[in-house]
Amino acid sequence: MILPLSSFPELAAHQNKDSDADLAQLLGIEKWEAPIPASLSGEIEAAFPSFIRKTDQERIQNMPELLTSNVNEEFEVTVKLDGSSMTIFHNDGVCGICTRNWWIKETASNSLWRVAAKNKLLTTLEAYGRNLALQGEIIGEGIQGNPEKLRGQEFYLFDVYDIEQGQYLGQQARAQVIEDLRTLGAELSGVPCLGTMTLALFEQDVAKILDFAEGPSLNPITSREGLVFKRLDGGVSFKVISNSYLLKHGDR
Repeated sequence: MILPLSSFPELAAHQNKDSDADLAQLLGIEKWEAPIPASLSGEIEAAFPSFIRKTDQERIQNMPELLTSNVNEEFEVTVKLDGSSMTIFHNDGVCGICTRNWWIKETASNSLWRVAAKNKLLTTLEAYGRNLALQGEIIGEGIQGNPEKLRGQEFYLFDVYDIEQGQYLGQQARAQVIEDLRTLGAELSGVPCLGTMTLALFEQDVAKILDFAEGPSLNPITSREGLVFKRLDGGVSFKVISNSYLLKHGDR
């Protein structure tokens, strides 16, 4: 929302000045944090950290202009797994694990913490020392009906967020972080990758890229939810959800 300064008489003294003053106090603006749902009481540390970007991708139908503006750019194409969002972070000595919306406390019964401990994700990230967030999908038994038919639960990484730079790492930098963490002892798998390609393949036609989203998932007998396209520098990304998946499961 953009409003003229004249709408705020309490800012009259600042209207004709170049000022670095913090106007939040003058306007009575405070940070609002969502209340913790009663069902999650005792399990939540805080809201999802503001220093990390949430794991939401825009659909290609909402940004079809990318098929033209990025037509000759190289994109990494990965399978979108049907699970739950999981973020593991280290920031200035503080480590944590998050769902899509919440920073959660460590409990013996929590699936995200169990998987992180089993795969040594938090300990190696802390030892690595960089302020990073590993973001991916936890899939398996008890999660979204387990379409991949896994025994137990596993974490599959799809992004690494550089907290200090406030941006996602490109393909090569992300691959280096994964390699470094594995060297430190992490058992870290990435989401299935179909390779790289330019958007010219789809001739600026959304229908063609939607058709391309159809196909097998991690388990070859399972139809995938869709695909995620990431420009190799990490600056542009979008998802393409399979129409077959939407007909079967709806928009989760």
